[in-house]
Amino acid sequence: DAARKEADALRAQETQLELIALSESAADIALLEAERDAARQEADALRAQASEHAAQLEEAGARAAAERARMAAELDAARKEADALRAQETQLELIALSESAADIALLEAERDAARQEADALRAQASEHAAQLEEAGARAAAERARMAAELDAARKEA
Repeated sequence: DAARKEADALRAQETQLELIALSESAADIALLEAERDAARQEADALRAQASEHAAQLEEAGARAAAERARMAAELDAARKEADALRAQETQLELIALSESAADIALLEAERDAARQEADALRAQASEHAAQLEEAGARAAAERARMAAELDAARKEA
């Protein structure tokens, strides 16, 4: 009888522990389900965010492609302008060279004329020097004549 009572008490205690375990399992299951639902919501939000980021990246890619196309067009225009400027610069250099050749010819003609003028001036200066020398000789002769006349006049006086 005592053994039966103890067995009943043990069965009652076992049943109680099973009920506790079942209620804890139910609570654990509810908690896990709530966590699962929260994880699903978070995954949905992350998928929506990823989709939004993908759309933004696609839009940014389209903008970048348009910017690259614009920059390529500007670069092409700049290259064409640089080519045109180089051609113009070459043309100006050729004009400058032809003008330089004309300038050089003009300067050479002016130099030759200046040399001829200098030669003429040297010849004229040489002639003037000869005339001055002749005039100096005549003046010396005149002074000698006048000194002789003065000397003769003194003697006569």
